[in-house]
Amino acid sequence: MITFPSLLITLIKHFDGLSLKPYRYPAVVRSIGYGHTGFDVCENMQISKD
Repeated sequence: MITFPSLLITLIKHFDGLSLKPYRYPAVVRSIGYGHTGFDVCENMQISKD
């Protein structure tokens, strides 16, 4: 398992933002959470902040 320094995670969260429901990038794939993109993200998914 890869671990990331907390400063890096804070930086990603600041610039990417949080989306609890998926949204579509212009490039076909969907994104959810803090920038998780891929074909495994479905339109009807929903996540919690926890």
